[in-house]
Amino acid sequence: MGPKRAVAKRSGRVSRVQQEERRPTEPSPVSPPREARAEVPPPPSPSVLLARFAGRPVTTGRRIHSEFFNQEGFRIWEWIQRQGWEYLCSLDVVIYPGLVQEFYAFLKTGMGGLVSDVRGVRIRVSEESLSELLHLPCTGAIPERSDNKMRALQLIMENENFDFSQKVIASSLSAEMRLLLNMINRILFPKTGRFDLISERDLAVMECMIRGIPLNLPAMILRQMRKVISSNRVSLPYGMILTLIFRQHGLPLEEEAFKNLQPTDTYTARSLIRMGYEKVNGQWIHTGAGIQGEAPEGEAPEGEDEEPMDHPTAPSEAGPSSSAPPTDTDDFWSRMTELMSAQARTITDGLTSRLDARLDVMSADISDLRQQIGALRRERETHGPSVPQAAESEISAQSHPARRAPRQTQSHQARPPLATYARRMRTRSQPLDSP
Repeated sequence: MGPKRAVAKRSGRVSRVQQEERRPTEPSPVSPPREARAEVPPPPSPSVLLARFAGRPVTTGRRIHSEFFNQEGFRIWEWIQRQGWEYLCSLDVVIYPGLVQEFYAFLKTGMGGLVSDVRGVRIRVSEESLSELLHLPCTGAIPERSDNKMRALQLIMENENFDFSQKVIASSLSAEMRLLLNMINRILFPKTGRFDLISERDLAVMECMIRGIPLNLPAMILRQMRKVISSNRVSLPYGMILTLIFRQHGLPLEEEAFKNLQPTDTYTARSLIRMGYEKVNGQWIHTGAGIQGEAPEGEAPEGEDEEPMDHPTAPSEAGPSSSAPPTDTDDFWSRMTELMSAQARTITDGLTSRLDARLDVMSADISDLRQQIGALRRERETHGPSVPQAAESEISAQSHPARRAPRQTQSHQARPPLATYARRMRTRSQPLDSP
């Protein structure tokens, strides 16, 4: 194809494109409407949230007198002191059920803790604030189950030859261990319902307290509060702790309905008798008699929630607990989130330490180089360029021929001056007969 024909063809192609651009464009057919997306339901109104929590009972909690435990020779108060929980276990303040229900009705997970609105006041609860308010240590383990169930059961049953095929219930424990279990279910993780079942968490907490393993109680309290808002049948715990939080945030409490602790909410000898124990020859033995006219300790009164917070499992003969996920979906995802967060913190800490070590080495090398450069400069100023510097200059000149001065060849050195050359030429041009 010749050049003229190619140019003509190219120009014709351009002209056709221009013609197509000048044509009036027809409107594109209207595309059919997409399927309507499922609308996100609006959040429930405050009245709906309040109605959801209005009928749920508020646990009153319990308090401990150290004199009773010391008199009976129980070690529970010693274990409490070792954990640093004396203030919480001796707490005795009024409870405001209406404010507690409103607190849990608007409770949400926030940055670093929980957030709620009570009577128009924004309340934030975190591990640090609970640690400061209740004088609790903010470090330690957060167990949900024991790592070695056989060892834990032998510890709470106080019998190394315990038959693991038997079903473990609260009535089979000694008086001391029964009081410890009841304290965990009444003070640390308050609930209503039956207390004769031992959950995985109860077993793990009892083992840690007996063995002196530190527990992060503020973190466990926050986890328990999250479980409350994810379930519709769980009672509302920590009424006395929330009273301290309301006072800390300046809520007006004068006109609010309140509830006091009853005499039966303090651990005494009558508490053990209500649990079915009797003192025989100085030893507390379980007989199941109880006190006539009083409800046995651990049986739920009518109308209260009878579903345990945790799903207790019968102990198996295999020592460590299995890795099967919990039945509660919210509990499973909360555990997975905490596990991933812990792994991320471990990786971040490892990378940070490695980077810090590398930066320390680099800064040390840089400081050494600066010292060497300063010493070389001072030596040059004092004695002039040294032999290594001269050798370095010679090497640099050899590696860069363009920087070397041009050498004068022998022809350049033997070349006569211009005046001498002119005189010789004139002499040769003169005739031979000239004088």
